[in-house]
Amino acid sequence: PDLNSLSHLELLSLPSNSLIGIIPDDACAKSTSDNLFINADAANCPNDFDTSTGTYQTGCCDNILYDVGIYLNKFAAAVLGDTNCQALGGTETTVCDYMMNPANHDIFTHGFPEDFPGGVWHWLQERAILVRMYLNSSGSSWSNNAGWFSNTNHCTWAGVTCTDSFQVTRLATPNNQLAGAFPPDLNSLS
Repeated sequence: PDLNSLSHLELLSLPSNSLIGIIPDDACAKSTSDNLFINADAANCPNDFDTSTGTYQTGCCDNILYDVGIYLNKFAAAVLGDTNCQALGGTETTVCDYMMNPANHDIFTHGFPEDFPGGVWHWLQERAILVRMYLNSSGSSWSNNAGWFSNTNHCTWAGVTCTDSFQVTRLATPNNQLAGAFPPDLNSLS
């Protein structure tokens, strides 16, 4: 029997399980047309993902438990261009490897932060820009590179100042032995 046989079902709550596959179409149809509320893991929800905001769109699942690994894969595909870091080549391979590893981001220590000020997607975008700048301008040789390329919040890295919602507002690295081409994507810091 399928879930449609449960004619009075109002809630289907399945997060934090090890279910394989996507929620069946019949349950999704009931969720989007009736009064069924579905709460499930990202791996099981067929909802579309908005790569401009880093959020799942309205669809089958009403509430989605984000998975850090899936989220970082979506980030790498959308922002870096590929989830296969080796295919990117050069510095982008290192940027991708760094960004794809949850251990490199202290905000994921206890799973996905549901109420992160400023938004996780935006935070990751700014972090990737700073990591790229560090790698492309000889960051390991800087006079002061405290915190850079570590797992700590980049708002604590030497010379980086952020708002209370973790958005970069100042980047001050004078007399710090930066070398190489001027980082072209710094204008993407908002």
